[in-house]
Amino acid sequence: MLKPPSVILALALVLGLCGCGGSNQCVPFTLQANTPAGMLLVGKPEELFVGPSLDYAGVCQSVEGAAIIASQIEVFDPDQQPVMLESTQNDKDKTGVTLRFTPTKVGRYHFFIGFDPIGGIQQFDLLAAQDRASEPPLHQLPQRCETLESTRSGAWICGTNVFRGTNSPQQLPFGRVEAVGDVVWVVTSAQVLRYVDTGEKLELTASIAHSSGMPESIRATENDVAVAHTSSIQLFTFDGSTLSHTEGTRWLFLESLGPVGSDGPRGLLFRTGDRLTAVQNLGAPEASFQACAFQLTAGRFVRTSAPCQSLEGFVVGFEPQSVWTTIRADPTGPPSMLRRLEWTGEEFVQTASLALPDTLNLAYPLRLLRSSVLPVLRPNFPFVTLQGRSAVPVYVPGDPLLRLMHMDAELSSVQASSSFFWGNVINDRMDVLGSRIRAITPSP
Repeated sequence: MLKPPSVILALALVLGLCGCGGSNQCVPFTLQANTPAGMLLVGKPEELFVGPSLDYAGVCQSVEGAAIIASQIEVFDPDQQPVMLESTQNDKDKTGVTLRFTPTKVGRYHFFIGFDPIGGIQQFDLLAAQDRASEPPLHQLPQRCETLESTRSGAWICGTNVFRGTNSPQQLPFGRVEAVGDVVWVVTSAQVLRYVDTGEKLELTASIAHSSGMPESIRATENDVAVAHTSSIQLFTFDGSTLSHTEGTRWLFLESLGPVGSDGPRGLLFRTGDRLTAVQNLGAPEASFQACAFQLTAGRFVRTSAPCQSLEGFVVGFEPQSVWTTIRADPTGPPSMLRRLEWTGEEFVQTASLALPDTLNLAYPLRLLRSSVLPVLRPNFPFVTLQGRSAVPVYVPGDPLLRLMHMDAELSSVQASSSFFWGNVINDRMDVLGSRIRAITPSP
């Protein structure tokens, strides 16, 4: 079985020396300092150690003391063109080869290494991301942020605190929050509140009570907000001075089912103009969900006659008009495919995807209780780390392949939304000093 280098080194760490019966021993493995990056960065010199196959059964006696030579080394870039290796060398302990090169393109790099006289062939892929970490951050806030929104006029909403410059933070009620331009909606377990950023503070322009408990999901424009309560969808509308709402529409058709995503709400809303879709977990099989469409009619969203659309995958992110899902080839393993599906007003259609190597996994927890969530990918190796390379997927309209954009390697508990990437700045004692924020913008 062909294994990526992270798996090779992990097994080497667990197994120690590999041996067979009698006095003859296999060539020993030693864990190298130059562990694989898991994720390559464009323009950054990379150094990867690759060891041979672990399957030495039946050949120990015949190769005792022999050097294991990498007799064939080939690396191909995303355009399937050969990569010029700056240098290669067999490891001093005769157990592998070190590769040095600099990726020049975003995308998938394929590695082929053949070993002699034993060790077989190692083939694996690594993804290269655009490196944005050297760019100046957008802002830094003095606390950790589980949720993050911003207004057009420069207010930062971190959880329930609103920061602007060096002023003391303004407090908001706890609830679901979504900012649209300079309008900020907050839906609590008992109220719907609409604020406007005046440039100095968030000013409450209207509020209305409700008795439906904490909402599952909200989707807002400047003048209205659709709210998915536990069993109904309501539209709250601002007429310039007050808020009003019409009768709710039942939407949670399978009320006994669990959340969408591992730590998400029981449903998500997506909106395109007067069309809305509600996404909920199907439960059987586990990696499946359905999307049911609604049409705005006489001030309320009414279920259309179209059948609900069934979709496969685990929901790992969402934006106002798109959902991010993963597919797992092995139900207990890391995701093998990342997909972006876009809501057209009629149905979800796949716009792009990315096959994921075993070296990458999602950054957990996903924290799906926000207005938008972009999945963050991080290397599987090393196994225990608070900081390290992390990337977000980028969709370029018309390109069926997703690209990766590396944002920061110095942050812990990294998160991303449609607009921002952020995480905790920590010191040597692991104290959280604040949240560093970077803008997510299309690749130049």
